[in-house]
Amino acid sequence: MIVGLTSIRMAVWQRWGGFLTGLVLLVTGVWWWIDQDLLLNDPTGVAILLIKLHGIVAAIGLLWLGGLLSTHVRVAWQRRRNIGSGLFALLLMALLCGSGVGLYYASYEIREVLHGLHFWLGLAVALVVPLHVVLGRLKRVKVKR
Repeated sequence: MIVGLTSIRMAVWQRWGGFLTGLVLLVTGVWWWIDQDLLLNDPTGVAILLIKLHGIVAAIGLLWLGGLLSTHVRVAWQRRRNIGSGLFALLLMALLCGSGVGLYYASYEIREVLHGLHFWLGLAVALVVPLHVVLGRLKRVKVKR
């Protein structure tokens, strides 16, 4: 047993902080995609603030993810609970982080490819993480019975 960590469930502030962070990232990412890719607007004013907010909140999301790895993931791994969807969610988040770094630092040609990949990975994370939560809650109910 990990000393001091007995529950897989995250603290309320951690759970809701993660949900809020994810929601802001989803909204700003989709808004940017609509504004820049569908409407083909020039990145000015609100759009620039939007992508800056997206980047700042992404940094907060990485801090949240680090906290998640050291608590929730460690305990769940030790207990072998909800590992499949958890590993899939972590893989998608890792790819999302990598593509985000690439959007900032890679050459123009590579950024063009990463742009679409990053958007679709973000949508996948937005679907897989809630699915992971629901599966975990369903499994928790089964274990309690």
